[in-house]
Amino acid sequence: MGRCEKAAKEIRIAAKSQHVVCRFLDLASLDSVTNFAKMINQELPHIDVLINNAGIMKPRPPKATPLTEDGFERQLETNYLGHFLLTNLLMDNLTNGEQPGRIINVTSAAYERGSIDLEDVEKSSLEGEEKLTELYYQSKLANVLFTDALSRKEELKNRITCNCLNPGVVHTNIDRYSSIPLYALSVYLYKPFQWFIMKTPLQGAQTSLYLSTEPTLSKTTGRYFDDCEFVSKTSEICDCELADKLWEASKMWTRLDERHTSVSHDLREGKS
Repeated sequence: MGRCEKAAKEIRIAAKSQHVVCRFLDLASLDSVTNFAKMINQELPHIDVLINNAGIMKPRPPKATPLTEDGFERQLETNYLGHFLLTNLLMDNLTNGEQPGRIINVTSAAYERGSIDLEDVEKSSLEGEEKLTELYYQSKLANVLFTDALSRKEELKNRITCNCLNPGVVHTNIDRYSSIPLYALSVYLYKPFQWFIMKTPLQGAQTSLYLSTEPTLSKTTGRYFDDCEFVSKTSEICDCELADKLWEASKMWTRLDERHTSVSHDLREGKS
């Protein structure tokens, strides 16, 4: 939260606006997501844009355990499942405006190498670096499948839009929970060249900003973008049947109906 407050202060100064606030959220905890949604729904009667951007890559002990407190593989919950729950718990406030609420999922070109077996999302047959890599690919594919399934929900037609994007290779701390000496050494060695081969965070954010603000995209949904350019419909780059199956599995894993009831109850109590 200290880093968050520092960033918020810089934005307030640059934007000459005090309407920038920090709130705590741990995407690797379904209870944290639920509590955050309760707070946000009470603070913000309407939400224009939700950008699902949290991500980790190849977390290892001692910095991170393979599983979260909820018992899910850490990359899957942080990069996808927490976002799935958050989006659905904020849905009422995303759909109550004159314009459709915009939902933007940050994925990666790595989704193309991903695969999902709903009976084995921990990829138990794999080990070591290969396992961590495949789990990361899986989480990025899940982002695309989530976008596709949500964009096809008939009951949400004309009420929300949902698109996903590849931000490119961006110099961030996505690898902060990875701790392999050789990996750390390679990061140190490429630092002098990083500005030539990687995007800055500002550059990496441009497609998210484009999807958030471009007027002509107010009704565009179910699309995949890269460098502020339309690439493909999600239905053309993923298995729609798998997307629907992942949606149903995610509802069960997160106990979505139960948590939504809890959030709605607290919102009514807060308003009363």
